[in-house]
Amino acid sequence: QPFNLRVPGGVQSISKPGKIYDIQYMQFFQADLLRGVGLRNANSAPGAGRRVLAQTMHDPLTDNAPTGNPNAPGGSVRIANDGSVAAMVPARRAMSWQTTSPAGDPVVRERYWLSFQPGEIRTCANCHGVNRADQLNRPASTNPPEALRALLRHWKTNNEATLGTIAIGEGNFPTVKFKRQAAAASLKQKIEYSNDLAQWLPASEYRANGATHVGPLVELERITGAFEAITLRDTQPAEGRRFYRVRTERE
Repeated sequence: QPFNLRVPGGVQSISKPGKIYDIQYMQFFQADLLRGVGLRNANSAPGAGRRVLAQTMHDPLTDNAPTGNPNAPGGSVRIANDGSVAAMVPARRAMSWQTTSPAGDPVVRERYWLSFQPGEIRTCANCHGVNRADQLNRPASTNPPEALRALLRHWKTNNEATLGTIAIGEGNFPTVKFKRQAAAASLKQKIEYSNDLAQWLPASEYRANGATHVGPLVELERITGAFEAITLRDTQPAEGRRFYRVRTERE
């Protein structure tokens, strides 16, 4: 495999002459079950069952920092100047990836499929990383990974739920405002409430382009724009504490 890798615009430390490969993107693939269109010709019926084929990452729940290049490879994130990579990937889905050149040509390919559990965080120093010392016998760097910082800034700006902004309105009704990125119709927000954090009861469900009420507890107000600001108004104030949670699900 290519050994000397370089991020354009970054720094490099190489002890011996050798070809240097520029890498700009980390491209992710997800395993999809796909049915073939035919066997022998255009009129052939597909065989029974579906095949697992690698497709560029397209899960609607993944929202990674933009690459800054509309022509970047599909399903990719930008490799930061310090060589770090950070990405949100689908859970319970076989994944693989590869680094690509600025033109999108593969450079180093992952040879395995891996899967992630919901909420799981995996870190890797990568095969070309530093164990104890680099090629110039210097210790591993300790700078914060720029790619992770960029991803967190992106999420804080675009997807952070403002559930901490609670206002007590007329009649002592609590109002909780949160925002969500305008998503595909296959996504929905489920709002639940609890008085003891042990038993959670359904309040309302919100789908793109409309609100569906499970019960009369919560009213949802939709404000269109770059983001959808949703107001949760509890119409049945309870004595003591009440807790709310919002879960995003895919139908």
